[in-house]
Amino acid sequence: AVRSGVFAYLAEQYEETHSRAERGLASAEERLSAQLDARLRKHTNRKGEVHVEWYQSRVGVIERHERRFQRHIVQVAEKNRAHDQAFEEVLTTTAQYDRLFA
Repeated sequence: AVRSGVFAYLAEQYEETHSRAERGLASAEERLSAQLDARLRKHTNRKGEVHVEWYQSRVGVIERHERRFQRHIVQVAEKNRAHDQAFEEVLTTTAQYDRLFA
């Protein structure tokens, strides 16, 4: 009789503890699910914010640098062409003097 009473008491305590734990888990799951949804909404908006604030402005800076670099390349090519022409003129002048004084 004592043994069955102890087991009945243990079974009753288990049921109470188990039902309390289930209720706590359900409320914690609901609360954590709401927090997760809020965080996901926040970061989804942040993704668009980062795209607008950082990426688009950075793209403008990069395009500006690229245009500046292209202008630089054109200027270097023009200077190189001018140097080549000046060198050719010097060569023709020295060739003329060589023929004149030779």
